[in-house]
Amino acid sequence: PEALRGRVEVLVAATHNHHGPDTAFAVNPEWYRFFLEQARDAVREAVDRLEPATLHVAEGTHYFGASDLNGIRVYDPTLGVLQARAPDGRVIATLVQWANHPESTLNWSPPLARIADACRVLQWQGEACSAEGRYLTADYPGALARWLGRRIGGEVLYVNGAIGAMASPLGVPVWEVSDRTPLGNGYVVPERATRTGLGPATTGSLADDRSFRKPILIGEQLGVAVEGLLSSLEPLAASRLEVAHQPFFTRMSNIGFRKLAVISPETGRSGLGLMPGQLYTCAATGDKTEATCSDDLRLVDQDPVVGAIRHGDHTRTAVSLLRIGELSLVLLPGEVPGELVIGLPRDVRRQPARWADEQPTHHAPVQTLEIPGYVKRLVPGRWRWAIGLGNDEIGYILPIGDFRVRCVADLQGAAGACAAMHASGAIDFPDAVSGTRCKGLTEDPTQVAALPATARQAVLASCRYGQALGQAVGHYEETNSVGWDAAADLITALSRLTGSRDLTMINEQFPGYHHRHPPPAP
Repeated sequence: PEALRGRVEVLVAATHNHHGPDTAFAVNPEWYRFFLEQARDAVREAVDRLEPATLHVAEGTHYFGASDLNGIRVYDPTLGVLQARAPDGRVIATLVQWANHPESTLNWSPPLARIADACRVLQWQGEACSAEGRYLTADYPGALARWLGRRIGGEVLYVNGAIGAMASPLGVPVWEVSDRTPLGNGYVVPERATRTGLGPATTGSLADDRSFRKPILIGEQLGVAVEGLLSSLEPLAASRLEVAHQPFFTRMSNIGFRKLAVISPETGRSGLGLMPGQLYTCAATGDKTEATCSDDLRLVDQDPVVGAIRHGDHTRTAVSLLRIGELSLVLLPGEVPGELVIGLPRDVRRQPARWADEQPTHHAPVQTLEIPGYVKRLVPGRWRWAIGLGNDEIGYILPIGDFRVRCVADLQGAAGACAAMHASGAIDFPDAVSGTRCKGLTEDPTQVAALPATARQAVLASCRYGQALGQAVGHYEETNSVGWDAAADLITALSRLTGSRDLTMINEQFPGYHHRHPPPAP
């Protein structure tokens, strides 16, 4: 509406649903435009229906159906509830903030017996009779919204938190919760627990169980947890909503992203999303600002290995802060791991094995891992919630101390070349170069000159192509990360936004429970 133009801030967040229409790569432009029109109309309708309300807030923790499954196991279990109520007490809307990938049925297809009739109608025969990749589901956020909508009314909005590297329901047991098989601490499976509606099972098989029942159980138990917090809601005194943004540039070290960013002359679109994005060229070191970075004007370079890529090797994104009294909502432009949001657990140096991966050599030693700071330490307010994939999605945002780029020498030459380079000290791991080394080689020519002449080209090729051509063992996330600088650049931007310079790494209030180190029984 004309009366509100110039006063409106648009903040966007994605649940990151893994079984919805593709909005990242193989985008259907007709569906995307329909989706945008629906979102536009919903916003207009909401504005037209504005009414007086009071805000109420509560916070707790919730674990059921989620944990950190890869690398340094730091899971942020924060469960935040923000509710708007009309003067007559009616619930207008409830916002729920938690952290978990909506991928409960990832790579799962219903048994053939369940879909045989549908296959006959669709004339799918043999291996073509599969629902894999062909069904749409809102996963557990949809189940949560239905549960709360029925139980307390009003609109339900779900926003995801620290889901990067890797907060997920995969491999985490869930069960039919009842008086006989209670929730407990959310991780320890009761003796009489059954699989998701399919009969008795052991603890081990529960962890890998997937069906359409699993997201329903996760969503409904999340709804039960939200209802449990309603009795502790506190009025949120706020005279206004304050929004602030801090843009920042970060290196796109993933050459695969630069390839996807090339704009097709036929469609006018790139391989990333619906609208073409801007890339930039920036100085290798020093502050990266509007003064030191230049728009690449959508120019294209020809790379000898991957072909056409965008000329720019930096992207511009932002971190945003929405303050409502003592509540701060921080919108982070990607998938951020728990340690960058809630910090390292208080006992991480004294008992590092609790948070180490099952294959410790695949990741940085927990006892010496460093992070550039963490979000909740830098943000003001009594309640501080992270919203991942907020306003942008630049992929996984990972601490450079545990960032590994695949060695490509085995792909480009004889098998065993990477192991030989590691043995000679030219690279850091048998199958990878550390992000720290790649950063140094990219920014400092003297480090390039110091490499052994026999390994120099292979090391540089690994830093250039490694994220795009494969993954080091246990490091899938780097293949879908914009680059090794993203974590430090994000924390620096947030520090500038809030004015805090507190870059503490360990959160002394955070016990750091996860499915292999569960909380005490209630």
